[in-house]
Amino acid sequence: MAASAKGRSNEFDHYVCNAFSKICRTVAEARLLAPGVRENKDKDKAFLSHTRVVSEVDEDLPDLVRARDGTPAHLLVFTVSIDTHADFSPPGASVSCRMHPGVAHPKGAGLGQPSPRAEGGREGEQGLRYRVLERWILQRQVHSSAPNRAVVKQLLLLVRAVHSCLRLLPCHKTAVQLQSRNASMGLKYRLSTSLASLSNESCFGTNADPVHEYSFGDVDTPSGRICVKVQYSVANPHDYMVCTRLLLPPACVPLFHAICCGRDV
Repeated sequence: MAASAKGRSNEFDHYVCNAFSKICRTVAEARLLAPGVRENKDKDKAFLSHTRVVSEVDEDLPDLVRARDGTPAHLLVFTVSIDTHADFSPPGASVSCRMHPGVAHPKGAGLGQPSPRAEGGREGEQGLRYRVLERWILQRQVHSSAPNRAVVKQLLLLVRAVHSCLRLLPCHKTAVQLQSRNASMGLKYRLSTSLASLSNESCFGTNADPVHEYSFGDVDTPSGRICVKVQYSVANPHDYMVCTRLLLPPACVPLFHAICCGRDV
């Protein structure tokens, strides 16, 4: 009997890990890949849908989607940001989608908690490399065992809900505009198991950069309660210099640099 219960638990752990992986891949496809980019499909066709694969995300997922004991991770955070150091990439150029690592801030410097680098508002953040646009939070809360009824179907609906929401978020317009200018690599990602922001990221959720939050509801499974939500910036992306630069026609970029640097043109 105990072996049978453990087998069922392992089975639902597998479903939850697949759901976490699928959500991360779905967000990565929408934010990091241009519509015309041809990539491999998910070979397992998880949750009855094809997803174009971002190879770097696929490399990161196996080490993060499961905890050390083999159970699904308690927290998985997929951060989408705009790179203020990005420039136009020639077609076919190989450019990393990952955010460069920074130093993790204390636990108190998360959403809504200003860190020392945020003092003075946005002016104090001008030297930061990344402006965070979205943060997808996937959580598994351990609780008493839940019934097995319709769990897989509920996870399927959760994945579909995330997919349907992506085009409605403000970041979608920014991603499309960058992709249309051959600057799709201006958007970067970071996959982690912590809500702490890094030293090279803008403070997310401060008065200088307010955010909204949307929750996709909870799914109770034998592996725990699954919670998925997205936090997204409501600031106008055109307020950021990088957006202005990347959305200019390529021929105008040198002129824009000269104006910003105060040189004669």
